[in-house]
Amino acid sequence: MGIVDLTRERLEETVSLLQRVFSYYKYSEEDFKASFEIALGIKSLEEALSKTEKHPDEIKEAERRLEELRAGVIHSDTYWNYEELTKIAGLIGLTIWKEGIKTREVWLGWFCVDPEFRGRKIGSILLDYAIDKAKELEFKKLLLLTTDLPQENAAQVLYESRGLKVYSRLKGFRTSKIGRDYNTLYRAMDL
Repeated sequence: MGIVDLTRERLEETVSLLQRVFSYYKYSEEDFKASFEIALGIKSLEEALSKTEKHPDEIKEAERRLEELRAGVIHSDTYWNYEELTKIAGLIGLTIWKEGIKTREVWLGWFCVDPEFRGRKIGSILLDYAIDKAKELEFKKLLLLTTDLPQENAAQVLYESRGLKVYSRLKGFRTSKIGRDYNTLYRAMDL
């Protein structure tokens, strides 16, 4: 079927996909769901975040995001699913920060492909779609936050192939589910 807008009707299936793909992160179903409920206009930021399960090392990040949204720093989130055989096979999004409107920079949002559908170029199709959308919207730079966890190795190769280069690295984060340190990688490409 191809790329379609994320809808309320497919929200539960999309959240389930994120939980399967990112099972090594500390996020709960409610944490994932909150992001999309805000993007789809289902709930206000305060309503969505009030139900999330915060872990001590994520509380400051959630509070920062809440303050930024209240202050109008984040302008909007848009997400797309890749559907195949009536199933959600992948997800990608763009997050436009208020400052990014001025600087013409946009962030890549949650990006993943269901393991059942990998090896079919769905990741490439989704990433190319998001890059094209960012260009259509006349952004000049695409930014991405990712990690160096081994579960994300294939994605790193894809990012490099599209020109998303690492420009910064933060060391020393830990996921409780796999108990291993990882680095956060910031990638960017000119559009």
